Amino acid sequence: MRFALTFTLCLVAAASGCAINRERASVSPKVDLAGLRTYHVVRFPPDERGIEQVIAAALRKRGLEATAGNEGDAPPGVQVIVTYQDKWRWDMTMYMLELRIYFREPQTGRLLAMGSSYHTSVSRITPEEMASEVLTNIFKGGAK
Repeated sequence: MRFALTFTLCLVAAASGCAINRERASVSPKVDLAGLRTYHVVRFPPDERGIEQVIAAALRKRGLEATAGNEGDAPPGVQVIVTYQDKWRWDMTMYMLELRIYFREPQTGRLLAMGSSYHTSVSRITPEEMASEVLTNIFKGGAK
């Protein structure tokens, strides 16, 4: 009986996992994101999942103009270059562990804003939800 109880408790502890959610965003002082309407999302070279397209679509859902591709593909007059880093992990299936998004000034590369989202396996969300979450936090931080 004692063995069965101990075994059951160990199984429950192992199956429960550890849910960690972390969200952050910051906008450089004196940057008014409301005035920035055109974005170009640069593909992160190791990314083979098309996350640049996911981020561009999330920006378009906000009513902004957004293109995606390589850095040299940015249309003339674009106001923000968007870069990102995605991290993936395996836990029965692949899932996005972390997404970091950076807004940069096209001419100088100066950081305008950044945000990140981190979800472990138990609290995983889709890449689309992750991109939306990061952008919501960035734009919330840049509201003037």
